Amino acid sequence: RYVFHCKRLNPTIVFVKGESYSGKSVFTREFAKLGCRVIHLDSFPNYQATFKSDKFLGYLKNVFENCDHDVIKIVNTIVSDGRVDEYTSIISRAIRKEDSLQLIEGFHLNNSEIAKSLESKLRARGFEIRHLDLGNG
Repeated sequence: RYVFHCKRLNPTIVFVKGESYSGKSVFTREFAKLGCRVIHLDSFPNYQATFKSDKFLGYLKNVFENCDHDVIKIVNTIVSDGRVDEYTSIISRAIRKEDSLQLIEGFHLNNSEIAKSLESKLRARGFEIRHLDLGNG
């Protein structure tokens, strides 16, 4: 007699981080071609498309514009304004349980406060989290 125990695997999120121009977007674009969902954190139009209507978008749009779309300044502003929890909440809400593999890429994940907050929210929803650091390119 054989007994098989089947366990549904939790969906996996891969945080792809690295310095500017390290190849994060190029790397994740290849996964997108294979049908994986990718969320890009480094440009405001991506937020508008992904998060359609959220009160936090007005704040985020102002941050992107006031920081001249400089990702280092954007991250520092979100952290210094104490808005990390709101920021990671809108990202977390955009993640779908039905996709078995999703990638989140962006310089923002280099900030440990942002990465830890987002990881905590996603683990609480039952996601497996993996980290890929592409370094300095």
